[in-house]
Amino acid sequence: MRITAKILMLMGFWSGLQLADLGDRAEASEPYRMGPVAAAMGGAGIAAVDGSESSFLNPATLSHIQAYYVGIGHQQISHASRGSHRDFSLVLSDGGPDHLAAGALSYVRREALRAGPGAISSTQDDIQFSLAGFLPPFGPQGRVMLGIGLTGRRLIHRDAQGTLTQDTGSFGLILPFNENWGVGFVARDLAASADSVATEARLRPVLGFGLQGQLHELLRVRADVLKAQKWNPNQKLDFRLGMESFFRKEFAFRLGTARIESMDENWVTVGLGFIGPRLSFGYAYEQDTRSGASSRHTFDLWLPL
Repeated sequence: MRITAKILMLMGFWSGLQLADLGDRAEASEPYRMGPVAAAMGGAGIAAVDGSESSFLNPATLSHIQAYYVGIGHQQISHASRGSHRDFSLVLSDGGPDHLAAGALSYVRREALRAGPGAISSTQDDIQFSLAGFLPPFGPQGRVMLGIGLTGRRLIHRDAQGTLTQDTGSFGLILPFNENWGVGFVARDLAASADSVATEARLRPVLGFGLQGQLHELLRVRADVLKAQKWNPNQKLDFRLGMESFFRKEFAFRLGTARIESMDENWVTVGLGFIGPRLSFGYAYEQDTRSGASSRHTFDLWLPL
């Protein structure tokens, strides 16, 4: 309980810092898609293993999944300056100790609602395919297992101006120190969009480093630091921090915060999850404390088989 209290105090202090002026606003692009587990923990998850979300955050973490997952999800976004969006997702991932490699296939359908209540101004089909595995063991007694992953991504954007198809890719690494701690690295969307591309269709390269740890059997923490490589004129860093507590092994409470300096946004996040033997679901709510008018709801349902 003392550890939990200290973490909550730290996160409260961090949220307080978010009210400070962050300087000139960068020209923003839409946030990268994530599921309710990461979303409820400030968007952190570069070093976290989750069969339903790994392909979005860091493909290398797929090397550690131990089952076949099928997941569906929905996200509703209301933004103070960029209108509303909603998406529907389907994720398939497969891995295990007897597999030489793990993989995932995801499809996200996005709709931008900017032309009035309920009116769709643009749509996107976002398709990603990821593969992951381990490099040959190295280090003392060959105990170091470095996971590596690659993602290919195709984004098809349709609006009144026509159809735009973009291809890009991501690269990730994950290195566990032991059963409880690990670090990860990701280079996301390496092929950037042109400046002329509409904001909601932009692919923005991002480099990120993440840490995941288990402080107690019922308490996990994670933290990410990221840097956008384009549309970030002041070269600002983004920080994401979250914790996950299990008051029962089947029920998870999640809390987080995100200081997205590159987009001049500060988010406080919270969520709940149920982890069953055959059926699991999660929900996350995110609020931008800087604008007070931006929020996201994320829900998913997935089955480990």
